[in-house]
Amino acid sequence: WDFKFTSTVNCIIEAKIALAQYYNQQADSETAKLHLNGALQLTGNSNFAELELEATKLLASIYTKEYNHSKTAQLLYRALQLTDTLNKLNLDKEVTQVQMQYEFDKKILQKEYEESHNRLANEQKMERISLLRNIAFIAFLILLALTIVIFRNSRKLALQNKQLEEQQKLINKNIAELTTKKM
Repeated sequence: WDFKFTSTVNCIIEAKIALAQYYNQQADSETAKLHLNGALQLTGNSNFAELELEATKLLASIYTKEYNHSKTAQLLYRALQLTDTLNKLNLDKEVTQVQMQYEFDKKILQKEYEESHNRLANEQKMERISLLRNIAFIAFLILLALTIVIFRNSRKLALQNKQLEEQQKLINKNIAELTTKKM
C-alpha cells in the first residue's frame, strides 16, 4: 500500500466513524449504521485495526440498543478478535523495542568494555615503561657508582705504582752506590 493512499483511506474511515457518532447522537441509527458499515468495508487491511475496532464497538452498541443480539454478538466477537490482534501487534512492537534496546545496551556495554580494556592495557603498558625506566635508572646509578669506585681504585693504584717506581729507582740508586763503593 502506498503511504498517500493509506493516509487517504485512513482519513475517510475516520470521517465515516465521526459521521456515525454524530448520527448516533442524533438518534438516526440507520444512517450511523450505513457510515459504520462503509468504514468497516474500507478497513480490510490490518493497518486499520484500531479504526475497525472503534467502528465495530460503535456498531455493536447501536445493535444493542436495537436489541439485535445476534448481530451484537457477531460484532463483539469481531471486536474481541481485533483486540487480540492489536494486543499481539502491541506485544510484538514491545518485544521488538526491548530487543532493540537490548542490542543498543549491548553495543554500549561492549564499547565501554573495550574502552575499559584499552585503558587498562594502556595503564599496564605505562606501568611497564615506568618500571623499565626505573630499572634503567637504577642500573645507570649502579654503573656510575662502579665507575667511580674503579676510577678511584685505578688512581690509587697509579699513585701506588708511582710510589713503587720511585722506591724502585731509590733502591736501584742505592744498589748502584753500594756497588760503586764496593768496587
